[in-house]
Amino acid sequence: MSYHEDRELAEQILNNSEVGPTGWVRENCPFCVTRTGKEDRRKSFSVKEDSGYYHCFRCATKGRIHSDTSSFKYIPNIPSVSPELDEMPCPEDYEPLWKEPGLNAYALRRAREYMRSRKLYREIWEDAQIGACYKGYFRDRIIIPIIEKGKWYGFVARDWSNTAQRKYLYPMGMNKTELMWNRDLLYEITDEFLLVVEGVFDALPYYGRAVALLGKPTKKQVEQIKQATRPIVVALDGDAWEEGLALSQKLKLSGKQTGFVKLPPGKDPGSVDKEWLLYEAARSIGDL
Repeated sequence: MSYHEDRELAEQILNNSEVGPTGWVRENCPFCVTRTGKEDRRKSFSVKEDSGYYHCFRCATKGRIHSDTSSFKYIPNIPSVSPELDEMPCPEDYEPLWKEPGLNAYALRRAREYMRSRKLYREIWEDAQIGACYKGYFRDRIIIPIIEKGKWYGFVARDWSNTAQRKYLYPMGMNKTELMWNRDLLYEITDEFLLVVEGVFDALPYYGRAVALLGKPTKKQVEQIKQATRPIVVALDGDAWEEGLALSQKLKLSGKQTGFVKLPPGKDPGSVDKEWLLYEAARSIGDL
């Protein structure tokens, strides 16, 4: 498919689809099959109504409808991981959920049910390499890896039974002060805003549009976010709104286009209405 055919198809999608409250059209990507060999089923393709900018989070097709200077090959300029961080293996009993035996194993039935109850399905399991353990130290836990450039630097182990004394576990030695989940999204060249949230299950419902801090923001994480090449909207949990506002202000002082959403008390991004949060995020940076 030529550049002009790509641009024409992106324009057709914009003209024939409903524009959301943030000014973006979201549809299944028409380019993923030829570029990755897989159909897109989670509306990874976005087109901005006013600028004509388009981008797919799966196959990395990008460009601008009204420009002849677009580049379709997307190579993110991701700052290197600190040499002080060590690679970490996945748990010994980790089984990927998106393929056999984890996809249908009875021992992991409740793990799959838990994920589906949160409207998180197989496409996301595969993209994020989510698995689970049914035995060992991380027994009865969802495993969400922290991956950078194909290497594991840690993981989040979430109890799927909601009965464990500690809801979340982490591997010994994991550096939570510097790591973030999906950190590479900070450095995508796009004018579409990115949510900064606390936990991975706050970010997963907004897959491709959120990075998780793995807790409250640290100094090292703030410095990384300051290097972001796209607009940032801070949406920490309702009980941490003051810290979220402070982070937003720090980013603004460093020259970043930044917004802030105050969540209701006791709520987090994973428990509020998704469309409401996206609308408020867009409104906070004047993207409406």
